[in-house]
Amino acid sequence: MNAEYWRGFRDGQEHERKKAAQVLKCYIESLQEVKGIGPALYARIVEHINSVNVKGG
Repeated sequence: MNAEYWRGFRDGQEHERKKAAQVLKCYIESLQEVKGIGPALYARIVEHINSVNVKGG
């Protein structure tokens, strides 16, 4: 497989990563609409999500 293929492959992965991040952001922001989740709890949830290592390393 040539370099052009791998460049396209990486670009496609990056595009999908950005799309997934946008969907996740939408879900997380929608938590603010849930009764019982105020600003303090929402901030704690976001802080926790930002601290999780999803790379598995």
